[in-house]
Amino acid sequence: MRTITNNELYLLARELDKEFKDYYIEKFYELVEDHFLIKLEKQHEKIFLQIILCHTVNKIDYDIIDKEFPTNFALAVRKKIENFKITSIEQYNNDRIIIMKLSKGQTNLNLILEMFGKGNLIITDETFKILLAYKIHTFKDRSINPGAQYLPPVIQNNTNKEENIDKLDKIILYKDNNNKIVDYSIKENQKYLGFVKEFVPSIEKALELYYKDNPVNIKQKSAADKKIEELEESIKKQEKYIEESKIEYDELIKKGEFLINNMHLINELILEVRKNQKIDIKILNEKFQGITVTNINLKDKYITIKVDL
Repeated sequence: MRTITNNELYLLARELDKEFKDYYIEKFYELVEDHFLIKLEKQHEKIFLQIILCHTVNKIDYDIIDKEFPTNFALAVRKKIENFKITSIEQYNNDRIIIMKLSKGQTNLNLILEMFGKGNLIITDETFKILLAYKIHTFKDRSINPGAQYLPPVIQNNTNKEENIDKLDKIILYKDNNNKIVDYSIKENQKYLGFVKEFVPSIEKALELYYKDNPVNIKQKSAADKKIEELEESIKKQEKYIEESKIEYDELIKKGEFLINNMHLINELILEVRKNQKIDIKILNEKFQGITVTNINLKDKYITIKVDL
């Protein structure tokens, strides 16, 4: 199953913007790995938009939703983007990246679809700070992690647009003798000489028909598989929390031991401050080696010291 090209994605983003701008996101679904569905709504009209990473973003006219078992990722995406309005859809960085700009009240987000490599779905705020990512990666030149700044990869290949691409008004579908669509193309492909040709008015329509005839063969996860994955993810989070708690506990023990071992110095320091309330912190730190005073609050009667372990 071939992936979408840069020129095809350029046309697709332009068509999607024209067709789905001003629609609202009603629901997000993760169907199987790398395969998502967005339910859109505008003036009571409901549309399903299919996303298959690296392959397609297209409208579908059939319902293939597993409504009973949303994944953790689907729930997280819903929490971020439900009821947001699509304000624009565009190609990003002249690469195989689609950005859906979303808005709700004063909040603006970006839904980013990386349609190259292994693909990814990323949500950022308007400054491109990553809020959520389907796949977490750290590369040599960029990081796809929540909290990191989203950066597209450095373009290595020539991404010049096909000549007269903006004037294209039809896409070619190639069919075999069984009338099955075997490929689509924005221009004549000598590989398919002798195949039946059909013309459609848009790349989005071509993708819809092509993937209806050629569904991406990814094994559907059972409800049990999904629950197991969610439990495994929950266990990992708990293990991480336990590890962090152990580190915090060890640090508190060390700080407690420090205070006990230096209690005589701390008492002398307190007496010194009582005697001379205008004493400079720098002088205190020089006099009481091993204790670093960072603040003296005479009003509330406390002294802050820094414990270096």
